Amino acid sequence: MPLSINSTLLQLKNDERAKAILEKLLPGIWQHPQISMALGFPLKMVASLPQAAQAGFKPDMLKAIEEELGKL
Repeated sequence: MPLSINSTLLQLKNDERAKAILEKLLPGIWQHPQISMALGFPLKMVASLPQAAQAGFKPDMLKAIEEELGKL
């Protein structure tokens, strides 16, 4: 199954290529203090949370991530 914004953060983290994409577009994502609580959720859902906006996750970033994951 191809990785996408509907993949969980754990699925994305476990794939080195996807992990690197997220780190490039969302620097520090894997060090965020609340990341462990969100690993079971799809990236698309996490992006819609108020905590994501507070951490600097902007809606246009989701589209960029989706495009990059589509190239895998």
